[in-house]
Amino acid sequence: MNRIGNGISYPAEIINTRRENTKAASLLSAITLLHQYQRDIKQETIYGVDTQYIEVTPEDVAAMHRIAGDTLRQSLATEMSKLCRDLLRVIHEIVQEKYEESTALQEGLHRWQLTFTRKELMERSHWSMWHIREHAEELMQLGYIVPRTGKKGQRYAYSLVEDLLPDLPDIADVN
Repeated sequence: MNRIGNGISYPAEIINTRRENTKAASLLSAITLLHQYQRDIKQETIYGVDTQYIEVTPEDVAAMHRIAGDTLRQSLATEMSKLCRDLLRVIHEIVQEKYEESTALQEGLHRWQLTFTRKELMERSHWSMWHIREHAEELMQLGYIVPRTGKKGQRYAYSLVEDLLPDLPDIADVN
């Protein structure tokens, strides 16, 4: 973990933490300014200039985590976009329902053997066909799903390759 001055630790392997740190620092400044009239004003001489300031508190950092923790973690997730992750979550729901129905009928069935269609994804997610196609393509490129059937004029069906939903990176509150 890399600790950055605003009370957040980012995973060391994440390259774009500077940009994320700027987002977090901006939100932290806004939260602190929101409470400026409840804080003591401190004064310090810096390079011969008297400067007044208010300090960020651990409560401000906690508020930032409550407000934007998931958003910051999602923006650190370098492997796939949020929409792709959302579609993968929908796929897991569909496959789980089919698995529960199928295992009662057939023993030894694996989740990767079950297929789902673009139409099922559209009905469950309420997304357009364009969005389904785009994000299904991204999931195929990342190796989470594979096409089982489909080409022009035929129904597209896919199955899961990996039976997991990747976790979001951890952002630790170090205060």
